[in-house]
Amino acid sequence: MTVHEQSPALQIAALLNHTTSISLIRTAPAAHGLTNMLAWREEVVLALPRAHPLARRKRIALRELASEDHIILDPDSSDFARYLQKCCVDAGFLPRVTQQVMDAQSMPS
Repeated sequence: MTVHEQSPALQIAALLNHTTSISLIRTAPAAHGLTNMLAWREEVVLALPRAHPLARRKRIALRELASEDHIILDPDSSDFARYLQKCCVDAGFLPRVTQQVMDAQSMPS
């Protein structure tokens, strides 16, 4: 087995081109000829400085983040990034974006 780290779009293209056999991605591909199954569920978590007023809370409603600055995944980077932005819109606000990143691993940095 060989593991390749790629964007979701490249993973889907590799599946369609038969250059890879399986792909682990966060959202089900809408491409023709592909089948998907849920491998596991994951939580979306919020990273805050320890001194932030919301940091001591166990749960925070998404709408409570409307006035905060956001570091977000670039909506063009994946369906998951677009899903997160849609969640904000559904909660009644557009994120106040201070920075966009291409992958989630870059966010804490």
